[in-house]
Amino acid sequence: MFFKSIKYNLAHIGDFFGRDDRATFWWYVLFLVALQFVASLVWGFVVAARMIGTAVSEAGNAADEVSPPMMQSVADMMMPQLIFSIIMMVAILLLLIASFVRRLHDAGFPGWIALIPAAMVLGNLLTSYLMMDQIRDTLASATSPEEIEAAAFAATSPLQLLLGWGPYLIVLVFGVWPSQKHDNRWGAYVPPAAPQPKVDRPTAHISPEHKDR
Repeated sequence: MFFKSIKYNLAHIGDFFGRDDRATFWWYVLFLVALQFVASLVWGFVVAARMIGTAVSEAGNAADEVSPPMMQSVADMMMPQLIFSIIMMVAILLLLIASFVRRLHDAGFPGWIALIPAAMVLGNLLTSYLMMDQIRDTLASATSPEEIEAAAFAATSPLQLLLGWGPYLIVLVFGVWPSQKHDNRWGAYVPPAAPQPKVDRPTAHISPEHKDR
């Protein structure tokens, strides 16, 4: 079912008509989550390699001091991190939106609802881009842990939290919504396949005369 769902959704990546049941949708979502995890893991190794190199060169600093080269290194990685996030989120959005529209149709909702989480994702990326210079300058000039916390707080404003978590909540709620168990204007209802009854295979009877031979 997992690979069948992936093949089906990729073949219908631009199909905004019809309807998909919950299993078809969520197996595909699992694939996209795994894809994003692997890409983020690879990117994390790249970032960690740079951080480790800077940390080794600044290993002699006291524990309560913030190394300017270390913070400059962190600040320099903010823009590449944002670019990676934009590419990753836009790719996931393009891969998922048609599937989510069909899942909405299956639950009896209009497909335009998918525009809401899509707009929130794009809005989150836009606000992150607009705040990037401020956060990067704050990190580059940070001389204490308190200033680092202030920069982190600025990056997690209520608006950022809403735009960041809102799309996931919307997809979750409508993604688990039960299918309409009847035909609707987007397509016919296809009931899940019933499990095949177990058929006991007849066992061959061996008579004692044959067993002794």
